[in-house]
Amino acid sequence: GMECGYGGPHSLVERTLITGCMVGARYGDNYGSSTGSNGTGTSQYDGDITVRNSFCIYNLFHDTWAIDFSRFDYQNQRLIMTGSRVSMAGDLAVQNGAEDSGNSLWNPAADGALLATFMPVPGSPVGMDFPTIARQATAAAFPGTFTVRLSTFSSLQVSAGWQMLGKATADAATGTVLASGTLTWQPGETIKTFSAALPLPNTHGLIEISDISLDSRPGTSFIYTPNAWSLIIAVIAGAAGVLALTSAKSGGLAGVFISVTTIPAAGNIAVALVFAEWAEVVGSSVNLLVNITGMALAGWATLALQQVVWSRLSRRRATH
Repeated sequence: GMECGYGGPHSLVERTLITGCMVGARYGDNYGSSTGSNGTGTSQYDGDITVRNSFCIYNLFHDTWAIDFSRFDYQNQRLIMTGSRVSMAGDLAVQNGAEDSGNSLWNPAADGALLATFMPVPGSPVGMDFPTIARQATAAAFPGTFTVRLSTFSSLQVSAGWQMLGKATADAATGTVLASGTLTWQPGETIKTFSAALPLPNTHGLIEISDISLDSRPGTSFIYTPNAWSLIIAVIAGAAGVLALTSAKSGGLAGVFISVTTIPAAGNIAVALVFAEWAEVVGSSVNLLVNITGMALAGWATLALQQVVWSRLSRRRATH
């Protein structure tokens, strides 16, 4: 992150985002070896660092740290923070001197949009480091814990599913899901770790791990994964479309429903074909078929219901 460094300079951090570092903003270190009046030898801690209107969030060890290692005590007057946010409550509690003011704990839900100004393209997508391991045949060789890093922070929440494939016994089917889960990065967060809880090995002490991977699109997997909601939305869209056509009401809402049910699946078919993601092609095609079928059946049922209602109304009016 940012440190006041050697020789005692006056360092200023203003309107800055510091994230994903060992320490965000830091005063003091353990330089030198001989005794000094305010430090050790030529590495005396005579400087200071001021943090203004900045974000020190999701750093590994500390977001802000003002400890003089020569005396191993905090020197809060050497690290002044105003109008800034940190993600560690302990660091915020320490920065409570008379010089510090207007600081607060990072709230990703409320504050995430503030990070957009630090991004090359606000709201742009981010990439991931996908953890991979070689095929292993012993549980002892399995690392167990993996670190996944985003290519950059985001002003939005980012989620990804993970799964481990293999077989727990010699007779088990290859490609069985041994463990799975979901990772969620809050706005500003870039590093996550996950541990894979494996089943106990068989009597020979062997477990085969063939693959571990991330699904970086859990937020859009509904496009190629048909479920009950696919049919429910299609039915609503079909009914809304028929009601709009048979009444004087605007068809804008119907257009929205119909677009939601058809355009994502159709578009994903084209994209998946380009990248040869055949499972997504099949899933999107099935989803599109379910949507179209649901809309057609709902539209027919709505027309039939309208015809029954209108016939009864017409007969009642005729009798009066």
